[in-house]
Amino acid sequence: MILFNQFSTTTGTSSSSPQATEHLAQGNDPIELEYSFGAFKSSGWQPDATYSETCTASWNDVFGVVSPLLIDEASDGVLKKALDQFVEDQSLAHLATRKELKGYELKAFKLDDNAFNTIKVQFLALRLMVKSTKRRARSVSDRAAYWMLTPYGESVMMSLRAVRRPLENSDNL
Repeated sequence: MILFNQFSTTTGTSSSSPQATEHLAQGNDPIELEYSFGAFKSSGWQPDATYSETCTASWNDVFGVVSPLLIDEASDGVLKKALDQFVEDQSLAHLATRKELKGYELKAFKLDDNAFNTIKVQFLALRLMVKSTKRRARSVSDRAAYWMLTPYGESVMMSLRAVRRPLENSDNL
């Protein structure tokens, strides 16, 4: 907590919850994530069948996945790839128990583009991330959108991802 307060003071930025966002879904509120995946029986690169499904996660779960990628900055492609992996990790064990999927290798998980765009808009509305203004060494032809954490987004990331001490050691501060 002391380091966090020093950070806020020295950077002159606010890391408290932004005004006028209480009405927005956030934190432990659920989000339905639509995605697709392929069921592969043969060793080919084409799926034998493609399925569409949904999984439920919290906004904190989703932000916890992408926020470390935004510490410096991340492109849409990097965020999408992380969220594709997230829906796979969230769904694979459940899907493997379904009778019609027995004997298939399940892969090529893809978060629906509409769900991806909703996540970006929500994190912008919650003021957790902003469009990056950094000019990293990029190719002239690079037209990708890049995103980065806000000071508030950084504090939320820290609360979600920082490893806490076990309770019995907390007296040794």
